Amino acid sequence: MLEKTKMRQTGQRLLSLLKEQCLQQSRVDAELESCSVMVASYASALEMAEKEFLSLSAECVAKLKTEHEAPATKGDSQDQPNATKAPGTLVNGEAKNSLFEMVKKKTVPKSLIVCLQQLKAQQS
Repeated sequence: MLEKTKMRQTGQRLLSLLKEQCLQQSRVDAELESCSVMVASYASALEMAEKEFLSLSAECVAKLKTEHEAPATKGDSQDQPNATKAPGTLVNGEAKNSLFEMVKKKTVPKSLIVCLQQLKAQQS
């Protein structure tokens, strides 16, 4: 009789442990499903942000190219007294304000700053 009672108690403990494990498994499944939905949402948002970034960066590059080409066709920009020459402009056969010099001096072309400010304003 004592042996049957011990077996019954052991069986009940094992059954409760099994129920606990099943309950934990269902919680984990629910959390995993929730995380999967969240990751899919983030991936979608990231993809949209990437497309917008590529579009805006292409627009910025095109604008910078046109600004860079415009002074080359017009010569020196005399209507803007504080205008800087475009990177790589040749003066007496030497490149002045090269990209290396700008990085070395930690300067950024004003046209790039203006373009970035416009992008920031568009996003706000």
